[in-house]
Amino acid sequence: MLGARVLAMNIGFSRCTVLAILCFATLGANVAVAQDPGEADRRTALQSLLGTMEGGQRAPVQESARVRTVEGGFIRFLGAAPGAHFRVSQSAGGDPVIQATAFLDQWRSLLGDDSVSLAYPLLRSKSLGDSTALRFDQIYDGIPVYAAQILVQVDSSGGVRSVMSDVSRRTGVIDAGEVSTDPTVSVNAAGNVATAWMVAEFGAYFYEASAQELVIYDPDVVGATGPLRLAWSMRSIRRRYEKWCWSMLTMARSRFTIRSFMTR
Repeated sequence: MLGARVLAMNIGFSRCTVLAILCFATLGANVAVAQDPGEADRRTALQSLLGTMEGGQRAPVQESARVRTVEGGFIRFLGAAPGAHFRVSQSAGGDPVIQATAFLDQWRSLLGDDSVSLAYPLLRSKSLGDSTALRFDQIYDGIPVYAAQILVQVDSSGGVRSVMSDVSRRTGVIDAGEVSTDPTVSVNAAGNVATAWMVAEFGAYFYEASAQELVIYDPDVVGATGPLRLAWSMRSIRRRYEKWCWSMLTMARSRFTIRSFMTR
């Protein structure tokens, strides 16, 4: 999913051994996204952010920052020049969690829709020599955004070396009431949809669903296309054959599977 894995570096992902299923809880109409009037403001903000890059004591800045943006002017990847970092407005004695959180708060308008309902809680962190890699989730009003994460690398002085952002950038449709966060399909009904799909694909074996969770699914986050939806996420295993890991997306109102794939 992530185009570059600069910050992943053995942070510690568990091997998937279960079936991951997403069943849509609300269908809603396709949402046409109008041209974003805030894109010009984001271009200005990005220039301000780039102006905070500074070199360390041993390495003055001699190169430009590396930046990749996506439609709307949002940051996809940001990397300081070798030996440099982006200054964080809040200094906490180099504490990487506080520094990374302050950086995300300061430049949140460059990450996605600047909604008061969005938050980026810390998932995990890992020391990597003279820096720390931190992984943040994205949640909207307490509901996780499926597969959405931000990776931030903070150096020993508390500056940010790089940021990689795979998050939903169009939660404004929820703010506008065009997508509801109230499910119209129960978790049990969603489980039945998932089981029916499993039986149709693999035969009448025993399947057990667990870890049901309401999520927001934005296809952009996983490199797909389509409107943002509310979904049920659940894990299910076929007994005595637990090495499959499936991800399935099913619209609950029409019971129509629109995306499925298997990983190891």
